Amino acid sequence: MQLLVLQREEAPEDLAAEIYDSLNWSNDVPGVMSALRRAHPDRYNVQSAFEAEHGSIWSYLKDQLSIEQVIDAYAYFLHGHKHDLHVALARAILPSGTRDAEIHRILASVPVANRPALAEQYEADYWDLGEGTLRADLINDQSGWELEKSLSLLDHATTEAEQLYFDSVAITGTNTDAVIGRLQRIAASDDPNAFARLEEEWDRFVKTDEGWNVSRPSDLFEDAAGVDLRTAIESELSGEDAGFALAAIDNGRLRSESAAGAAPTGTEGAAGTAALTPEQVFADEELRLQMHMAYLRAAAEGALPAGEARPGEAGPVDSRAPLHPSRR
Repeated sequence: MQLLVLQREEAPEDLAAEIYDSLNWSNDVPGVMSALRRAHPDRYNVQSAFEAEHGSIWSYLKDQLSIEQVIDAYAYFLHGHKHDLHVALARAILPSGTRDAEIHRILASVPVANRPALAEQYEADYWDLGEGTLRADLINDQSGWELEKSLSLLDHATTEAEQLYFDSVAITGTNTDAVIGRLQRIAASDDPNAFARLEEEWDRFVKTDEGWNVSRPSDLFEDAAGVDLRTAIESELSGEDAGFALAAIDNGRLRSESAAGAAPTGTEGAAGTAALTPEQVFADEELRLQMHMAYLRAAAEGALPAGEARPGEAGPVDSRAPLHPSRR
């Protein structure tokens, strides 16, 4: 036997009065959240009833609640819940004490093609709590490499070159193992053109913003402006670490040049590309050996770089529900 639960229909005027009274008389935050959630299905009529008696419902909520509570209140009234990603993003940005890692996590979790829609929904709901746009709120609340990474994530798929930058030039100190590991992996890739692409990405996304969809603020990526990849890495590392990194860069360049038919010596290979000389083959094998030894050493020490994909492993797949319409 099935039991049917009938929800009593509440008049817009009653819900509007409950929203007002919850904060005007007793500062009942759970009570107003409940009223806003129940008001969502008929929110346009509830909003009209509220504003006929008390003025703007948005101004009232902002006057009576903390910024964290306002974010949730808007979400309940606009969507009936507070579990969307743009709500979590607002919680990470708008209150005092910006949560940089959470901003990066949220932006990275959304497929690149869906990030403009995430920004659109954030701006539709929270334009009056900050600077009006997600990009402007990030610029207002973040600084340094944390802001650089947020704007990069918002603008495009983060490139290998930018990840290299965030492990080196961007920060105080250098994530040495991550830098050397990335350079060795790309230099020894099965694709001989991989290193040429890395240097092109560095030139277009780090050294300049030619690859960006929206120009970045001129004071960002300052330490890498006009600096090529090899020079940047050479300035970050020293001793044996610099030797490993620069050897990877030089061998990566050599392989890319050879694949493009630009090697000064050597016989022609398939499809008109230049074959590697015995010296180049030796250097290539030496690089691969260095890379695998470093990987095994890091694995033994439990120091594999966070987020690095292991051989044969696919990256994370994330899907998101359609975003809600604007309140404008």
